[in-house]
Parts: sequence; C-alpha cells; structure tokens
Amino acid sequence: MGEPRSIGIIGGAGWLGRAIAEAVVDAAMVRPEQLTLSYRSGRPEFLPDAVWTRDNQALADRSDIVIVSVRPQDFPAIDVAAEGKLVVSVMAGIPIDRLSRHFGTRRVVRTLPNAAAEVRKSYTPWVASDGVTEEDRDVVRRILEACGTADEIAKEADIDYLTG
Repeated sequence: MGEPRSIGIIGGAGWLGRAIAEAVVDAAMVRPEQLTLSYRSGRPEFLPDAVWTRDNQALADRSDIVIVSVRPQDFPAIDVAAEGKLVVSVMAGIPIDRLSRHFGTRRVVRTLPNAAAEVRKSYTPWVASDGVTEEDRDVVRRILEACGTADEIAKEADIDYLTG
C-alpha cells in the first residue's frame, strides 16, 4: 500500500475523529482532499477541503483505509461493506472478529487512543488481525504515531488493560 491514497473516518466530526484527521494532515500523510469524513448533524467547519458526507458507504467506497470512530453503542447501526479494505477501529469493547464480520474484511486493527491525541500526546496500543499485512502495519503505525506514541501488542485481551 505504501502511502495511503485516501483515508475515511466514520465519525470524523467527533473529538477523536477530528484529532486523527488533523494529525494525519499535519504529519503530511494525506492532504485534506484525500480525507473523507462523516458526520451526523451539521457539517463541521474544520478541514474545509476534506470531503464531508453523511453517507458512510460512500466514505468507505472512496477510501483505502476506513477508521471507525463512533461510540460503541452506535456501531451496530453502521451498515458499511468494506470488503478487502483496511479497517481501523478506535471503539472500546468491539472485538476484532466482530469487526471483521461486520465490515466484511480480514484486514482489521483494533486500537484505543486517548484524549491526549488532540495534542499529539496519546499513548496508543493496537492489535492487528491475521489478515493485516506488513504494509498495513506500517501505515497504521504512522497514523497512530501522528497522534503520539503507539505500540503493537500481541494479544487483543491486553488492549483494555493497557488503556486503563
């Protein structure tokens, strides 16, 4: 994959989605035009050159990487097919196997940045599914390091412990 051509953030108008979007632009991973951000009500004013949408499937269709940044209780309502795409979840409590089934992809990363992502000081542990490639890992690492520091961990069970 190398440099991602485009990143979509479902929940891009929320505080964490915004922090990630601004961080990847500031780190020059993507230009604002390469970002697609979804929102529920009232188009936000930040990153005016990004593509803004209420259609999460359209976001996934135009993105190489789909970041899911919604509250866990809102997750079941997200009806998006992301077959073959890299999906990165920042939701607490939704395991990789469920994310993989829901989005139709074997390339899933589960991660939990913290509020310090807004000031690029988050400590972010992350874990990848078996379908995630070395190129995917490199891109995920760079996205998360744009928000602070990040460590890949071996076991999904450790993610909640490390973020507590």
